Amino acid sequence: MSQRTRMLPDVRNTGAHLMTVTRNTPFEELPEWLTTEEFRAYWGLGRSTVYDLIRRNEVPHKKFGRIIRIPRAWIENCENGA
Repeated sequence: MSQRTRMLPDVRNTGAHLMTVTRNTPFEELPEWLTTEEFRAYWGLGRSTVYDLIRRNEVPHKKFGRIIRIPRAWIENCENGA
């Protein structure tokens, strides 16, 4: 094992970001940046629909490499009718 590998924290079993998001999850408990799967589950959308919305830029998102995240603040604005 290399020196660099030993310095990294082991997050596999620490419970880091293992929250399950459903349609019943209170807004306050949502993470600041939702994965596409969390966004899909919270709004009850299909996988294809979520990616179509992202592709058409109808949902603001940020790409971190290949990972797509959707800001919780945008969901709050939508729910409040802004």
